[in-house]
Amino acid sequence: MAVVNAKYEFLMVDVGINGRVSERGVINQTEFGRRINGHQLHLPRPEVLEEGDSVPLPYVFVGDDAFAMTENLPKPYSEIHSKLDQRVFN
Repeated sequence: MAVVNAKYEFLMVDVGINGRVSERGVINQTEFGRRINGHQLHLPRPEVLEEGDSVPLPYVFVGDDAFAMTENLPKPYSEIHSKLDQRVFN
């Protein structure tokens, strides 16, 4: 399990979980998983992206669809029978 920033720099790496554990199970056994689930990552507060917008958006990590969706870890839509706006989101 690793967290990488937009500059391709590793911020966190956690190794050593049994390979038979699902990705959802892996994240729950890492310090990162415990902190994101416990709201202890000290992320900035949600912000409005553009002037005139009314909905503040949270800071997020990008993961794959094996992880459970949380406020700061959105989950992509399933590729099966996905609509155009869902494919654009992904």
